[in-house]
Amino acid sequence: MSFKKLLAAVLAVSMTAGFAGCKKTGNSKETNEIEALLDSYVNSLRDLDADKMLSLTNWDTADGEYRKTKMMFDYEEFGSLVGPAAWYSMDTIASSIIINYKSDDIKFDGDTAEMNVEYEMIDWQKAYYDDDAKTFSDFCDLLRDMEKTTEIKGKITFVNEDDEWMITNITKLNEVLGFVDVIRNTPDEKLHPSDTEPTGETTAETTSEETTAGTDFSDSYDRAIAAYVELLDYFQSELDAFYMDFDTKPCGLYDIDGNGIPELYIFIEEEGEEFKEGKFMLYTYNEYAGEAVPLLSYPRLTFTGAQSGGDYIVYVTSDRVIFVMNDGEEALSYVTTDVFDMDMNSEGSFKRNVYYEYDPVNDEEKYTYEYFKGTETISEEDYNDAMSSYVRDAKMILASDYHFASDEPEYMLISVPGVTTLTYQEMVKYLISLV
Repeated sequence: MSFKKLLAAVLAVSMTAGFAGCKKTGNSKETNEIEALLDSYVNSLRDLDADKMLSLTNWDTADGEYRKTKMMFDYEEFGSLVGPAAWYSMDTIASSIIINYKSDDIKFDGDTAEMNVEYEMIDWQKAYYDDDAKTFSDFCDLLRDMEKTTEIKGKITFVNEDDEWMITNITKLNEVLGFVDVIRNTPDEKLHPSDTEPTGETTAETTSEETTAGTDFSDSYDRAIAAYVELLDYFQSELDAFYMDFDTKPCGLYDIDGNGIPELYIFIEEEGEEFKEGKFMLYTYNEYAGEAVPLLSYPRLTFTGAQSGGDYIVYVTSDRVIFVMNDGEEALSYVTTDVFDMDMNSEGSFKRNVYYEYDPVNDEEKYTYEYFKGTETISEEDYNDAMSSYVRDAKMILASDYHFASDEPEYMLISVPGVTTLTYQEMVKYLISLV
């Protein structure tokens, strides 16, 4: 498959002689190295080259940021999901992206640095959700004439390891590339799934009056439920496959942000390199769009066929969504914790490595541990304090297939209530009963 260039970015750099800010400024060599790294980062976006981009970071393959970024650049599946017009629309959007920053925005603090950037791009959502955008062809026409732009402010953090600057955190990248996920999950011929003919009793008719923004709350709630039913219909085969192979009900409903309209989350089955994998997907209802839109995708949260690993738990606190998953082999297993805020921006990840040894002479088992925050080694006390603070603030468990030992910091999650997950058929029936 030949790949079109998906992301073209224009880098606007404003050079200045001085540096201001409360943090230490870097010398010209450090500044030049950061800017060269940023150049390479932008080029990797232009080429949608995940491997190139990830080579610029200090992330390990087990890190949540690594997996999340790899998923965002997972364009190999596009061919079966979108057609030529969709490819063209993604290229049109991507080519409008501009990244603005100033050299004196780079703030150094020892071996770390951070900088604020601003992404500017055409307002593709305005075109995508326009009533005249019935097909991708219409969508492309609207994009070409689109003058309105939208800005996304983010931050990039760097760390100097072995005298080499590397990226350690990028915020808002999922928002910048949000159009990729939306377009690749849109049927090839039609722009909106709602443009297709209803299928049986599980879809709800909507009129143009019903989709007008600013209507009362009950109408918004009913439209959200109808949008969720439609989404479930779209993923029915993947939901049923997950339920069959994982023996776990794949659908859940919970008001994560507390606005009165619940979010829908699902597990869909995907084929991994070795095992079948379960991908967690979180959706919310967008009133402006009039449909369910993705908030977060977490690939390979669970998997089948391994001797160890594949256990997980997803829970929410007052202001965070937290994923915990276990992976590895008997000799070395690890527990990864990925933390997201309510806007689904990553707040970082933690990991504890568990090393197992067996002494056959003395018939003794030995366990040793290592603890990490990102790629930095931390003490057991700091790790347990962080995990315990999240657990104490836990409000609800969204999904779980993890049995913690009593000496693990997550053990107290056993006292936290959990959402009852449902099969595809059960969830559709339940949603219809709500309206």
